[in-house]
Amino acid sequence: MGNMNSGRKPSPAAKGLTSRYLAVDIRQWYREKLLEPGTIFQVTWMNNAPIAVSITIQMNPDHLRLYDLSVGNHYAWGDQDFRIDLSRSTCHFGGARPWFRCPVPDCNRQVAILYLDGTFACRKCLKLAYRSQRESEYRRAISQMNKIKSRLGWPTGLLAPCGVRPPGMHERTFMRLKALHDAKCLEALGKWSEHASALQDQVNRADQSLAKC
Repeated sequence: MGNMNSGRKPSPAAKGLTSRYLAVDIRQWYREKLLEPGTIFQVTWMNNAPIAVSITIQMNPDHLRLYDLSVGNHYAWGDQDFRIDLSRSTCHFGGARPWFRCPVPDCNRQVAILYLDGTFACRKCLKLAYRSQRESEYRRAISQMNKIKSRLGWPTGLLAPCGVRPPGMHERTFMRLKALHDAKCLEALGKWSEHASALQDQVNRADQSLAKC
């Protein structure tokens, strides 16, 4: 069995987006009860493309084996197979949470998601960013506010009116979410004001440049 990244590290390119990479998520496998030793299953990604990418996973007590990585009918890894170590952390209310160990040399971080870039590695090693990290502060605050509105069943949007407590939601939960919503709304309004002011400055500078022509 080969070492997942023996002889190479992931390319140190500028930060790409996690959404553009194929990924495996151990939390999903845990929910689907696929982590029992001896379990063998296949992960397939279509990635909005006509050619499917797939890989076979074999679970073991302290690690998993990956093999038969295929792109369409082509086996990208040939007859090689690779290993990713597993670990577990104790939860506060009992049970244990499973983790991948990043297989990149000198990393070995506990992570829930690994991304495919020739071989699998964690987000830090591949220098990837979440899409939300690329958003402006204003848009990020809007996104966070809208997530809370959606959970409360309220219409989304900065100017959309607030609703009432959803049926069945505990009042304490509602008050906590409403306070968080109000804080994000104020933050978005503040960031919008800064954003608008910056845009106006850009327009003013452009006008001044045109006036000198």
